[in-house]
Amino acid sequence: MINKVVLVGRLVRDPELKKSPGGYSICHFTIACDRKGSKQNKQADFINCIVWRQGADFLTQYGAKGLLIGVTGSIHTHSYTDNSGRTVYVTEVLCEEIRLLEYKDKKQAPKKQEQPKQNSYDEAMQQWQAMDNDYVNAMSHDDFKDQNDFDKLLKSLPF
Repeated sequence: MINKVVLVGRLVRDPELKKSPGGYSICHFTIACDRKGSKQNKQADFINCIVWRQGADFLTQYGAKGLLIGVTGSIHTHSYTDNSGRTVYVTEVLCEEIRLLEYKDKKQAPKKQEQPKQNSYDEAMQQWQAMDNDYVNAMSHDDFKDQNDFDKLLKSLPF
């Protein structure tokens, strides 16, 4: 049997990170996916999704309302009884993989006098590229001829 979902849509609101009782990161979010059809009569489906652990951390750090996102996962259903005694049925996509297909506009004004985020994606990529260039230069000059020198290089990396 196959239970595989691939969605591309826009985040309906900013993702919010929550923690499970076991300490795992969880993020519930909703994607608006346009239906295929006439352009005059645009309709969208609003699909509830959930992502755990590193995916939840990533999405809450880099995702924002209105951004285009791609997810793959599987459909999960469950039910519960609410306070009035009614049974509520829930269908959601349990995400295995998340891809941001757009990024926040860097020129956009901060929403609520937020502090700038430490180690943004662009800064991290620049640091990574600089370290990668240093590594390539060092290896091309044969500065690290034996394993001990290579181990020293690895210990100097910030992660």
